[in-house]
Amino acid sequence: MEKKYVEFNTIREDYNAYEIENGHILKVKKVLTNIYQNKGSDDAVPTADIQTQDLSFVATPVEIDTSEYEVAEPTDVTDKDHVGELKFTILKEGLNIYETKNSLIIISDELLHLYFTKKKDKKGVPIYRFVLRGAINVLEKKMLKGVPLSDLPKESEK
Repeated sequence: MEKKYVEFNTIREDYNAYEIENGHILKVKKVLTNIYQNKGSDDAVPTADIQTQDLSFVATPVEIDTSEYEVAEPTDVTDKDHVGELKFTILKEGLNIYETKNSLIIISDELLHLYFTKKKDKKGVPIYRFVLRGAINVLEKKMLKGVPLSDLPKESEK
């Protein structure tokens, strides 16, 4: 099956924010990286491959002693490094919105699980692992005629 890259623009992209029980703030977002339209599909409705990436960083207003933590690259930390699950509260969750020629793509995500590790990055910031659930909705622009972007859902603050 042949694939064609689909150009897109970012309308809105923001981090969700969660306060961890230890006082740290975890910011995460699921961002759109690529869209490929499948050509030659047997389906009457064209299909697309939508690729995303999870981005995160930790804001550390509270000092935590990480002197006994092992330095690691975040991409090298795995499930085997989990020490325990952490509680968190939602500070802000929102939607990321992208536009193609014919569609709006809305990505929402939520943090399901957050895990503590005994690893830190080169700057001494603790490395957390998380499970993020995302939903992707594709809306055809012709279905939205007359609906201003300002009427689309905003972020929710908790």
